[in-house]
Amino acid sequence: MFGYLVYSPDNLNDENRRIYKECYCGLCKCLDNKYGALGRSTVSYDLAFIAMLFTAIYGPQNVCGEERCPVHPVRKHGYWYNEYSEFAADMNMLLTYYKYLDDFADDNDRRRKKIADKMQEHIDEIEKRYPEQCSIIRKCLEDNAEMERQNVTNPDIPANCFGTLFAQVFTYRNDEYTPALQQLGFHLGKFIYLMDAYMDFKEDLNRQRYNPLVTIDLKNMEDILETVMTDCIKAYNTLPIDDKYREILDNVLYAGVWSEYDLKTARERKKR
Repeated sequence: MFGYLVYSPDNLNDENRRIYKECYCGLCKCLDNKYGALGRSTVSYDLAFIAMLFTAIYGPQNVCGEERCPVHPVRKHGYWYNEYSEFAADMNMLLTYYKYLDDFADDNDRRRKKIADKMQEHIDEIEKRYPEQCSIIRKCLEDNAEMERQNVTNPDIPANCFGTLFAQVFTYRNDEYTPALQQLGFHLGKFIYLMDAYMDFKEDLNRQRYNPLVTIDLKNMEDILETVMTDCIKAYNTLPIDDKYREILDNVLYAGVWSEYDLKTARERKKR
């Protein structure tokens, strides 16, 4: 979907890689169970991170198993999932649906529009389960689309709007941890929005598409992103993370989120 909430393989031992992959496969299984092959095709690292984060905080009972699947048909692989994986699967489906509609609006991608149309029945079900979250997410997307039409060039405005959207993806229940989870989601959403705008900057200019960074000196982009991640880490560090998952989640937030940025920077250095 976005692909920024990934782990950095160079900084994770084999056991933690196994736990992470089983979480990801558990999310994929939930999507398959609920939405079939269409759902499985939407699985994302971003929502696997959210499933693991909630698991690390609340410590639910996991359903564990081994199986073969269309992606791994030869050898069995492990998986685990729980109620938070189910929630992440719903949010994964919802966000992918809106991403496909955005692709159709931006690039007239009719293939994505056809897939979104097939998802519509499931989206209606998700909206009934999470009416408040879905209402806010839809409103934020509408506001962001209006900002694009108006060519808003202050990146904080659309980034904050997307942060408000992403905070809802971190809102499953209302308890003592909800404010910190929403703050974490808000700042991660800002980070993802700004990172995505930075990664797509040249392509957007070439295609004459909206990009909120046109008035920003991109030499300052790393400092801007680091400031947003600092706020994200502050919220994260207030949460009671189970030690079993802490190293993995730390890895994503301290290293993995920078993977695409580091690759882009390395490629640009080679061109000089």
